[in-house]
Amino acid sequence: MRWWPGRVSGLAAAVAGAVILTAAACAAPRPVPARTGAAPEPPAPAVPLTTSLATAAGSWAVVPVSSRPVFWQVLVRPGTAGTWRLDTPPGAASNGGLVAAAEPDGAGGLTVAFRPTQDLTFTPLAATAPGGTAWTAAPPLRARITASPDALAVSGRVMAAVAGSGAVEASTDGGTTWRTLPGPAPRACGAVRITSLSVTGPTGLLAGGACGPGGTAVLLSGALAGPSAGWRTVSLPVPGRLVRLAGRRALVRAPGGLVVLREARAAGRGVPRWSASAPLPVTGTPVASGWLGSSGAWALLPGGGAAVITGSRAAWRTLPRVPARTAALASGPGGSADALAVSGPDVVVWRNGPSASRWTRVQTVRVPVQYGSSG
Repeated sequence: MRWWPGRVSGLAAAVAGAVILTAAACAAPRPVPARTGAAPEPPAPAVPLTTSLATAAGSWAVVPVSSRPVFWQVLVRPGTAGTWRLDTPPGAASNGGLVAAAEPDGAGGLTVAFRPTQDLTFTPLAATAPGGTAWTAAPPLRARITASPDALAVSGRVMAAVAGSGAVEASTDGGTTWRTLPGPAPRACGAVRITSLSVTGPTGLLAGGACGPGGTAVLLSGALAGPSAGWRTVSLPVPGRLVRLAGRRALVRAPGGLVVLREARAAGRGVPRWSASAPLPVTGTPVASGWLGSSGAWALLPGGGAAVITGSRAAWRTLPRVPARTAALASGPGGSADALAVSGPDVVVWRNGPSASRWTRVQTVRVPVQYGSSG
């Protein structure tokens, strides 16, 4: 079932009846700034939702555009193409923020959750095939998804999401039915607040979050069936605070700097072990972060700094100071890094080659804005 404006059926009809789909009459997935006197825009998420991720089919980025109000957009660079295009799912207001998830093997498309605004109590979902171009409505999550870039995880028909309450919602039938998994018991560090999820197999889940008042990073292993054993604590090689989680890797702000943790596949039934990359010596929390391919990551740092790491045995590589208004980094063609800078309705793409000493402006993506309607 395609989720096009003016054509909504099945479970999507319930979404069409809500305020969040008042944009459904538009002919394209355009952000619609609110009229004077409309409901105020939602507060900015406490956790940056700006991100990018790379799959075998291309690179995706989620960035905010405009300013009053902010609308979130999805951009895609298919395969080895050198240019980006706008590919935001149509039919729902995006000013609450977007949470995106890719298949763990990197071969699939993208699933996007629209964070609900105003008084809505559910979260619309949409999915697209590799490379984008056509979106399909998925049954909505019957809860408000939390403001975390890793609050949604998808693997085939298995879906998991962190609700605003902190509860983990799971589905094994593509979202047709959802159920709440038992929450984790307090650890020695205190109560655990889950913010991030990753599907690790047909029935496996990884959950990441913060523990206790100090916000210590905690990684938990569980199952969709909610086993009586509950959530099991994963032993991490370094302490710190969790920044991101995807697949079997995590980004952690450790005492020595920013590190990427990766799970090493254990032979037989041995307990999986996690290893840590060499640290990127930073003291602050990244402004934004995301993933490069199956094992790499990037971090946008306060003051215009940026760095990337591209493999399990690689070291962090510091990039030239990013262009003004850069919102996110992303995988570019041929091993390059792209900086996506937002200026009003425009997303300006700058590119830095593997050995280049400066950024080169390569493209401007204009986000069409239709004024005079409610968002």
